[in-house]
Amino acid sequence: MRKYCLKKKSWIFVCLIIFMISGCTDAAKVKPKESEGRPLKVVESSFDSIDSLLKERDIELISWSPDRSAVAFSSGKQMDQQLYLWQPGKTEPVELAKVKDRICELIWSPDNRYVVADAGTSISRSSYVIDATDSHLLDCIVNIGAVCWSPDSKCLALGQESDIKPEAAMELNGTVDLVIYNIETKEKKIIAKGTANYYYFPVTWEENGILSYKKIFFKNPANQEMTTYIKLDM
Repeated sequence: MRKYCLKKKSWIFVCLIIFMISGCTDAAKVKPKESEGRPLKVVESSFDSIDSLLKERDIELISWSPDRSAVAFSSGKQMDQQLYLWQPGKTEPVELAKVKDRICELIWSPDNRYVVADAGTSISRSSYVIDATDSHLLDCIVNIGAVCWSPDSKCLALGQESDIKPEAAMELNGTVDLVIYNIETKEKKIIAKGTANYYYFPVTWEENGILSYKKIFFKNPANQEMTTYIKLDM
């Protein structure tokens, strides 16, 4: 009986040693993230090296310009995200200190020069317009809903809250006009004025210059009408 107990204890001891060795081996395989605490920087700067590094750091909001000449991305806490721009050829990104917000989308202009950082937590948005050529913040527009770039990259179509009170209760105090905003002059032109019964949202701006937008009725949002507009020089 005693021999059996000794054998049993010896077997338990051996199993314990094997378990400890196995555990240490597995633990050794789990390495801390090498990216933690390290700056965003590459030695050979190219689209591939920058894109790989950003994905390696698990940065979720990454948006390259159509021609891949620059990438915009945000990093940080959800409600306090910092915007960065990075151009291949440069070893590290540029931080846009004035753009720190709840950034939800990055929208590039067709000519690759500008990028809009859409930010906010409601239907009322903040659109930060950045010149990517020199990483300069041009303007911050308060708009309603999404924005659309014009094919020539000179204007944005957007919704703008007006003083007219809607007939049905909603998040906004006023209805929404459809507006064209000029990037260079910062001029705004109302092309479709909302009423107490309905409001407007831009949808698409095609290469042929035709802007499509929706008329949405407050009392019956499912009742929508599509309309088009051809932009004139502002």
